[in-house]
Amino acid sequence: MDDASRRGKLDKALSNIWSGPARTGELAGEAVQEELPASATPKDQALHLLLAALGQLEREPPQQKDAQKDAKEALAIFRDLQEAECEATALLAVSRSSIELDVHAASQAAVQALKVFRDLGHVKGEIAALHCLAKVDQATKSFDDASYKASEALKRARKIEDLSREMALCETVLEVNIAQDNPKKAEDAAKEGGVISKLLESQTLLAKAKCWTARAHGASEERKMTGIKAAEEALELYRSLGQKDGEVEALEALAAATKEDFSDVLSKSQSLADKFAESGDKKEEVRALLIAASCREATDREKAFKLLQRGLNAAKEAERPLQGQVLLRIARLHMDREEPSEALRAATQAGSIFRNEPYPTKKIRISEIECIEIQMDAHVMLGAMDEAFRVGVEQGRRFKGLQERQGEGMVLLKLVSLHQMRLEDDKALKLLEYVPMLFSSAGDRQLEGLAWERMANCYLEAGDSAQAVKAMQHCVGCFRKVNSRLMRARAALLQADVQTALVSIQQGSSLEALVAAKEATKLLQTGTQEPWLALAVQLLTNAHLMNRQGEEALERARESQDLAQKQKQIGAEAMSKLMEAGAHLCLEDFGESARCAKEAKELFSSDLDGNGETSANDFLTYILKAEAKEEDPSLFRGFALRRLSGREMRQKDEAKKKETQQQKRKSKVSHQSDIILWQCDGRSKQNEDGRSIMTYFEGFEVRAGVGRQQQQPLKTAEQVRQGEAPAEYSKDFKETVKEQGYPDREPAVFAVRWVQAENAKEPVKSRRELRRKEDTRVVSVASLDAPSERCGRYAKSDRLEAPGERHGYRIF
Repeated sequence: MDDASRRGKLDKALSNIWSGPARTGELAGEAVQEELPASATPKDQALHLLLAALGQLEREPPQQKDAQKDAKEALAIFRDLQEAECEATALLAVSRSSIELDVHAASQAAVQALKVFRDLGHVKGEIAALHCLAKVDQATKSFDDASYKASEALKRARKIEDLSREMALCETVLEVNIAQDNPKKAEDAAKEGGVISKLLESQTLLAKAKCWTARAHGASEERKMTGIKAAEEALELYRSLGQKDGEVEALEALAAATKEDFSDVLSKSQSLADKFAESGDKKEEVRALLIAASCREATDREKAFKLLQRGLNAAKEAERPLQGQVLLRIARLHMDREEPSEALRAATQAGSIFRNEPYPTKKIRISEIECIEIQMDAHVMLGAMDEAFRVGVEQGRRFKGLQERQGEGMVLLKLVSLHQMRLEDDKALKLLEYVPMLFSSAGDRQLEGLAWERMANCYLEAGDSAQAVKAMQHCVGCFRKVNSRLMRARAALLQADVQTALVSIQQGSSLEALVAAKEATKLLQTGTQEPWLALAVQLLTNAHLMNRQGEEALERARESQDLAQKQKQIGAEAMSKLMEAGAHLCLEDFGESARCAKEAKELFSSDLDGNGETSANDFLTYILKAEAKEEDPSLFRGFALRRLSGREMRQKDEAKKKETQQQKRKSKVSHQSDIILWQCDGRSKQNEDGRSIMTYFEGFEVRAGVGRQQQQPLKTAEQVRQGEAPAEYSKDFKETVKEQGYPDREPAVFAVRWVQAENAKEPVKSRRELRRKEDTRVVSVASLDAPSERCGRYAKSDRLEAPGERHGYRIF
């Protein structure tokens, strides 16, 4: 290839960077296939480096660090040559390669590129820079800013009829609006993408646009057949084009569009997996099996586990990161099934794969972080709290050394949880103070907001209202940037919660609490966030009480009780019942108010919440005084919602466990178990033949345990000598304890019946078969002493009582 042809191809690839990424990677790859001659100019060298960087970004997986290095070298050369247009283009390449590595550097590069293109009057370059900025905001989860910039770039691209860039921008607008819970705008973007794909006469782009339509309709609350139909059409298009990765993409879109019945998705994914297995396409087979497992996880975990095991076997012949993803899914499933040992093993293997990946993407790094979290949770479930701390500290230091801020922050959050489980609230709060800064450095608005939210709650529990307000303000700012429905609702919930706490110390605003609680309740009415909705309704009820709105408070209190009963939360139901009592008090219906307060007290008592029970009792006293005109009910302004500290929650759990154990001891327990019992008579050791005679019983043992608490108190040795031993004890037992007295530990009383052994040794049978056989041959042993010397090594016992009799004995 001569210099002129090479220069023409480089210039063509460069122009594609401004128009859109449709063929940029392909042209970049063609441009760098040959080595540059020694006579190449510095500009040619820089263009070659730039296109090499773009080609590395299109590889699977993307080689981001190498691309970033080449793009920066090209940028330095262009700056020395004072080539403004090429410099701005290199800045775009630097931004694209840095999004997952250093989001702040990516943002700075895109802003500089936008300024240069704007000064040059380069419209295509300006649109490309705006699109790059929107992608940066999307990576930081600042979806509000991303939506605005992508929409502005799309308007400008329409004016100049740049169809390739329009198609790319439609995808960005779609993804951002789905993240913001705005399905209508996402549907419009998908529809526009379908029109553009027809203008470009590309069947591949048309299939892609149909997948977008399915995903957009899947984001809607209602089930729409339009999305399912679009995904099925995309699947057929990709199948006709022979694009196997596209078939899996269409299958994922079909799963996203399906709401309730996943049977069709399951059958299609399994059939695709079988087809890929026959053709030897292991990567696509594993991806199809992962989709099938997702459809099974909610209804049948055993079948989901089998699908994942099959996927794991296939992944061993595919890419290593894919094998890690399957192991991670298996670890999650084991945690859901409360199998910590198996989860720990799978998560450790997956983490090792992700950690050793030479070109880690953001998805791989997030998966590695999740593996560490599962390992720590598994250690906690196994009771190895120190080991969980060790894993967290070790991985936190590793992430810090790698300057992986998000990983370091997530591990610190886990360590905060462990400190709180140990009731070390001061240490937890001190550690938590570092986390928001780490997430801010990582450029993740949502995680930063979640960290501030947790800090605000910790400050509220500690009673530090000033710090709680500051943390709340930071949290609200971050959540507003994310701008999804759930995040906006959580921001409003936190505002209502903090204002309610401040009102209780005469510092907050009851009106602001009411407005925030109403906003949170409205946002959470649609969707499946029932736990958050229950909290929002409870805060709204109390806000109505604080503003003396009795009718509204009564209605919301009953709604809150229904939500609490649905979720089987006794404590929340008790608090809602107490608020109903407060609403009746506002309406001066003292009889109903006292009744609700008594019911709330009983609910708190059943939930083993002593402090709540005391609060309900105090409020009942206040109601009675108000009825007797000793208190003014018009001064009642709601409740200062009490937060359960970690210590109180631990005490409640321990009390519930203790109560459960006591109930088990009092109840009569009957169970059957396979046993093997050897009885040896020590007196037979001096036999003539020197043998030790043993009787071998093999069968069922049925024990009915009786607690000793209902029986007479234990007697001392002196009382036994005086004949005061209880009559139900056998003669042998009395003689045994005459000199030693009764044992310190109370004996458990058991009634035992035996099933006689067979002459011939039988193979092991199932418990159900043995139980059926037991019904036909239940016998009882007269005594557990050794048999006569004539008894063989293994034989039926001749020392039997009549069928139906029972022999009772005592063990210690």
